[in-house]
Parts: sequence; structure tokens; C-alpha cells
Amino acid sequence: MAGNNLKLQVILNAVDRATRPLRAIDRASQAASQAMRENRDRLKQLQATQKNVSSFRTLTRQSSETATALREQQERIRRLSQQMHTHQGDTAALRAERQKAITQARRLSQRVDEERQQLQRLRSTLNENGVSTAHLSRDQRRLSSDIQQANTAVEEQRQRLKRLAEQQRNAAQARGRYDRAMSLRSSMAGTGAGMVASGGAALYAGARLLAPGVEYGESMSRVQALTRLEGDDERLAALRQQARELGATTAFSAGQSADAQGYLAMAGFDPAAIQAAMPDMLNLALANQTDLARTADISSNILSGFGLDPAEMGRVGDVLTATTTRANVDLEMLGESMKYVAPQARAMNMSLEQSAAMAGLLGNVGIQGSQAGTTLRAMVTRLAAPTGAAAGALADLGVNAKDAEGNLRDIPRILTDVARATEAMGNADRAAYLKDIFGEEPGAGMAELIAQQGSEGIEAFVEILANAAGENARVAKTMADNIGGDLKSLKSAWDEVGISITETNNGALRSLIQNVTAITRGLGRWINENPKLAGTLAKAAALVAVLVTAGGALTLMLASILGPFAMVRFGMAMLGPQALMVGKALTWLGGVIRAVGMLAVANPIGAAGAAIAA
Repeated sequence: MAGNNLKLQVILNAVDRATRPLRAIDRASQAASQAMRENRDRLKQLQATQKNVSSFRTLTRQSSETATALREQQERIRRLSQQMHTHQGDTAALRAERQKAITQARRLSQRVDEERQQLQRLRSTLNENGVSTAHLSRDQRRLSSDIQQANTAVEEQRQRLKRLAEQQRNAAQARGRYDRAMSLRSSMAGTGAGMVASGGAALYAGARLLAPGVEYGESMSRVQALTRLEGDDERLAALRQQARELGATTAFSAGQSADAQGYLAMAGFDPAAIQAAMPDMLNLALANQTDLARTADISSNILSGFGLDPAEMGRVGDVLTATTTRANVDLEMLGESMKYVAPQARAMNMSLEQSAAMAGLLGNVGIQGSQAGTTLRAMVTRLAAPTGAAAGALADLGVNAKDAEGNLRDIPRILTDVARATEAMGNADRAAYLKDIFGEEPGAGMAELIAQQGSEGIEAFVEILANAAGENARVAKTMADNIGGDLKSLKSAWDEVGISITETNNGALRSLIQNVTAITRGLGRWINENPKLAGTLAKAAALVAVLVTAGGALTLMLASILGPFAMVRFGMAMLGPQALMVGKALTWLGGVIRAVGMLAVANPIGAAGAAIAA
């Protein structure tokens, strides 16, 4: 499935690279079209504004003329009225002329009002477009300049669109050539792959079969280095045999078992102790669904932190599994907690079971990992050597942390005394005492432990852990009793087959690899000393490769060359006129490669031999 995904990703990447220039041209064309539309709209707006400016000037002049004509008519009406008043001339004729003048004056007055309204509308429109009628000449000059710039921009966009259209045509032609080249490449690759597939598959299967043996050998070399045993030491042989047996019969491989042995060796376990502890390590890892090597690291650190004998690794495994299956903590959290509290607990005779029980109870309220470890460490330290406020608070409560001989009392008993002494207090007073005794940050966690011990919860949990013998193995068996566990066991058994083959042929395989390495190094020195003959050597090596692969490898090689070549040529086409000369050279070279490729597809061995001989 992963191989198919990789092939699909390679194809998608190739398609993306091939279409990227076309997409870039398309995006540029769209952007240029949009910019041209915007510039045209801007130009139309500017031209409309310019037209409004001309209309405003014309209407202003016309309005002035109409106003002058209105004043003249009004003056004529005044004169005619005066003549009629003094009875000068024909009164009937004067009255008719005066009425005619009044009618004309009304029409002129109405026209003045209309022209003023039109001027006001034009003034508002011009103001909205940034033209002030108070500075009309200045703004008209600016408007003319803007129109000229907009015309220039539109023309530039038109020329750019023309160039992009030409690029699109060139890109389409280049893409056609690229597609034809890639089609030939696929044909060549299919032919070559068919010729080398069977041999390649056999080599790949063999490499996968031997891989567990190689990894196992590396891990055991690490175990040997850490235990400082000689290669022929019987104890090392026993460790190797144990790792092999565990790999063949459990869900863990021999390599994983060897890695776990290495962590135990780092913790100071001798070979016998490593052998004794390994079954418990496997059960602990299965029960907690953790990596075997990491499990060995955590459990050995806890065992060393409490100063326990390696023979008690079974007890450690039972206590840890019993804790993780009854409290809201996992093996990583317990390992982190014990890293902080174990040295202090060991010094104050606080047992592994007591420490694990309290870490588990703290985990139930979300105080986990290093936070739980620092809380417990502060508890042990401040009870063992109370000073200042802590000593005063214990004295006020009447709680003795030490016995008559000056040793720290059993911590759950001390917590019981604190619980009883503070049970009648308000929560604020109780919190103040706990802060004085245990410190500000650990006080919250200690409140939970004291509440638990008030109902003897710690001692009850300690009792469960103290009687948890065999818990680790039982939980591990249950965890592995499913099809997933069966499949893991099957894989480990199959890995053992590969290890057996590798171990059986270890000497021959190593000798072969070392001989090839020596030859390769010698070849490198010879080439450095004889640079002029390097070309001859390359031809000879190519001829051997052709004969060994029966032409298939050459066909694949040509296919692999043709694909990138087509991509480069396509890229040159995208660069434009600057790469014209290079493009012509690539066109010629492409013709040569195609010819050789077609010959190779028809007769790979003959074509390859002829090419090398030339």
C-alpha cells in the first residue's frame, strides 16, 4: 500500500511540475484581463467626468446669458409700465407689448431656475469625483492627465495580454512535445521494468528476509559492548540464545529483546540478572502496551532508585502493572514520578508499594508524572526534616513525624495523624496547615493523600500492591490473547527464520561484504591514481551491467533520462526567447535519445552493446 501511495505521489508531483508553467501563464492572463477591465472602467469614469466638466462650463455660460436676458426683459417691462403711466403713445399697443414682455420674462425666469438646478446637480457629481467647481481649471488639467495615464495603462495591458496569448500558444506546443516524450518514456520504462522485475523482486525479498538478522546482530553487538563480554564468552552466548528464544516465542522480536537487554546492562545488571529479569520485562511491556526497550529503561531505573536487588524485578513489574491497571496513570507517568521520589523514599525507608500507591492516588485527581514526583519528594523531605513553619504546624497539630529513635515514622501513619488533627477544621484553616507543612505547590496534592488516608485509602492500596504477585504475567497474557497478539507472534517467528538464515551464513555473508568493500576501496584508489583510464573503466562497468541485466536496466536508464530531459526541454520552452539556442540543442539531443530508446525497446541488448562500443 505504501509503495502504491509513493508511486501516486511521484505521478502527482510530475503532473504538478509539468502543468505549473501553464497554470502560471493562465493566472497571469487572468490578472492582466482583470487589470485591463479595471483600467477601462476607470477610463470610462474619467471620460464621463471630463464630459461633465465641459457641460458645467457650457451650462454656466448659458445660465449667465439667460440671467442677462431676464434682466433686460425686466428693464423693458419697467419702461413700458412707466410709459403707460404717463399716457405716452397708444395705450392699447403699449399694454399688448408689455404683456408680451411679461410672458417672455416668465419663460426666462423658469429657464434660469432650471439651469441653476442642472448646475447644482453637475456640481454635486463633480465633487463626488474629486473635481471642485471652485478650482475647475486646476482639476480639469489633473483630469486630463489622469485620462492620459489611464489610456497608457489600457494600452500596456492590451500589449501584455497579447504577449500572454503568444506564451499560451507556445506553452501548449511545448506541452504537446512533453506529453509525447513522456509517453515514449513510459513505454521504455515498462519494457525495462519487465526485464529486471523478477531479479529485483528476488533481491528485495531476500533483503527483507535478512533484515531482522542484521538488526539483531547490531543490537547484540551493543549488548556485548555494554556487558564488556568477549565474543566467545558463554554468558554472551546465553544472552544471545535468550533473545532468540524470546523473539521466536513471544510478540517481541529478537532485536527488540536484545535492545531491552542493552538497557538492563546500562542499569548495571550483570548477565545473569539480565537473563532473570527479561521475562518480567516482556510481561510488563505487554501488560502496559509499551515499547520493550523503553519498558526496560523505566523499570530498571525504578529498581535502581529504590536500591532493590535485580532479582526483585518480578516484584517491580507486578507493582507497576497493578498500579497502572487500578489508577489513572501509565507506565511513563510512573517512571517520571519515581525518578523524583525514589532516592528520597529509599533513604527514608518508604517502600516501592507505598510510593506507587500514593503516585496512583495523585494520578486519580490529575496530579501525574513529574508533578506527582515532586509532590511526594517534598512530602518526604519536609516530614523528615521540618523547619520553620512546617515544624511549628506539626507541633500545633500534635503530630510527631519521628519515632523515639529519630527515624521517620511510617508515612501513611503520619498522614493519618494529620487527617485526624485537621478533620474538624474549616477548609481554609486545613489548607493553611498543609501549606505550612508541605509547601505551597505540594499542598494541593497532599490534601488529596490526607483525604484518602483519612479513610485509610493509601494503606488499602498499599495492601493491594503488596499482594500483587503474578499480576504482571496475568495482565500480559490477557493483553496478548487476541488476533493482534497472534499476528505479532507470527511476525516474531518469521523474523526468527531470517535471523537463523543470517546467523547460519554470518561468516560467509560478512566475508563477502568485506571483500566487496575492499575491492570498492581499491577501485576508488585506482581511479584517483589513474584518472585518464576512468572513462575506460566506466565503459567496462556499463557493459557488464548491460550483460547482467539483459538490456532491461539500459532501457530503464534511457527512460529515466528521457523523463527529466523532457521536463528540462519543457522548462526551456517556458523561459522564452532567452533559452532558444539551448532549446534547439536539446531538441537535437532528444532526437538521439528517442532513436536509441526505440532501438532499445526493440532489441535492448544489441542497442546497448552498439552504443557502448561506439
